Amino acid sequence: MSRRERVVVGVLTAIGALVPMDVFAQGCAMCATYLNGAKDPLTNGFKWSILLLLSVPYALFVSIGAWLGIAYWRSRRAPEPSHVVPFSTVEKEGVQ
Repeated sequence: MSRRERVVVGVLTAIGALVPMDVFAQGCAMCATYLNGAKDPLTNGFKWSILLLLSVPYALFVSIGAWLGIAYWRSRRAPEPSHVVPFSTVEKEGVQ
């Protein structure tokens, strides 16, 4: 990273640190005004839909990772092909 890039990153980090935390915690207008803890079915539906939308990428990532892990472990466990003769059992010519 060049010196200029480091200066730009440092300035942007300093500007980000000066912004009040309330700005980062606003969220969307719908969630901030309507879903403020009311006990009605619509609020409950929003909470479950957000949970579902957040869980699908994680489930997809875990399932792909598990598939890759299983494929890797199965490939390590695979037997050697029968046409390959191990080097240690090959007899040398002239030696009995």
